[in-house]
Amino acid sequence: MKHVALILACLALCNCAETAVSQLGANRYRVTTDNHMSTTGAESAALGEAQAYCASQNRVAEARITETRPYTSYVRYASASAEFTCVGR
Repeated sequence: MKHVALILACLALCNCAETAVSQLGANRYRVTTDNHMSTTGAESAALGEAQAYCASQNRVAEARITETRPYTSYVRYASASAEFTCVGR
């Protein structure tokens, strides 16, 4: 039973991917997100993170996907990076 609890705890931690917005320059940002299986899901999450970041500044994001990496079994999750700027509403 202890092993089952340990496995479930590890799975819960592994399923949480941290995303952080990085500043590239004056009003230029990048965010990278992971998804368990889908690059489309990772792209959607990256664009959502960009919109949320700009919304916190009462602005909207102008974003584009700059990189995607497909899911590889037992190696890595799918991921996507977006670069964006925040513009007035």
